[in-house]
Amino acid sequence: MEHIVYIADENFVIPTLVSIRSLIVNANNPLEIHIICVEMSADSCEQLKSSETDKIKIQLHRVDDEYKDLFAKHTHVSKAALFKFKLSEIFSDLDKILYVDGDIIFNKGFEQIFSYDISEYYAAVVQDMLAVVRDSWATKLGVEKYFNSGVMYLNLKKLRADDCCNKLIEAKKNEIVKGFMDQNVLNTVLGKNVLYLDCRFNFLVTYLRMENCAESIASFFDMDLETVNNCIKTPYIVHFTDSKKVWKDVTAVSYENWIKYCDPSLILSLVKNYCTTISLSYVAESDKINELENKIAILSNKIAYVEHRTIYGFFQCFIKKIFHKKRT
Repeated sequence: MEHIVYIADENFVIPTLVSIRSLIVNANNPLEIHIICVEMSADSCEQLKSSETDKIKIQLHRVDDEYKDLFAKHTHVSKAALFKFKLSEIFSDLDKILYVDGDIIFNKGFEQIFSYDISEYYAAVVQDMLAVVRDSWATKLGVEKYFNSGVMYLNLKKLRADDCCNKLIEAKKNEIVKGFMDQNVLNTVLGKNVLYLDCRFNFLVTYLRMENCAESIASFFDMDLETVNNCIKTPYIVHFTDSKKVWKDVTAVSYENWIKYCDPSLILSLVKNYCTTISLSYVAESDKINELENKIAILSNKIAYVEHRTIYGFFQCFIKKIFHKKRT
């Protein structure tokens, strides 16, 4: 049986539930799901566990956030992601796992990833085209290629043998070039010994924002256009990397492909969450407008006062000159 691992905190309960549902729909074979629950409430844990089926078994691993004192910051990623460094130790009884972020959905064909031989590699991964081409992370880190850490088919046995857990943690503590929570360190430590797969196994939805999307992907991943167009239509694994998160914003890229796997029981909470976000945004904008109007009113009063004093002062000066002339 193959094993798939998620790391989730309270912020990632909904996307993880949707991701599991996509597995239930599209997996051909039985799978065992492991969820590392970082300081998660009992109710959220129960909700995740309730997704279990005869085909998809779920094990929860509740942990405390042991990295909360480590100085690390990223706009869209919590410190929970740092548990990726310890996967080989947490699952000491397993030789291989497929690690995926919670903002992933699986389509038919994803199980092909398990057919790759990674016995001589730390992992099978997919390059992050935007990180390389747009943001130059490979150049910044001095590595030949640069992968996205949201989907990694990991060889835990080899990671343990080479003490990669401690190497990753030490590399994070001594990190100089900062930018990602875990991804830069994983590339620096593991990057020279990974098997690169094509983008069907970790298709980032942010590619869809690019001009000439298909041609750019084909060139970067050395794929033919027909395969790329099929990938864009239905990739094996879709990664919702857009800054607008699909579980918070209905205008996010490829929202329609994510929501189709959303359990109807979650729709209401998603709508409420979105409406609350919009309401708070509206209130914030209203507060800004009121504040601006108050400042304008104060400024107008000051201008009126200055104008009044200027006119009054001019009038006084004019009267004084008249009386002065009369006296002389």
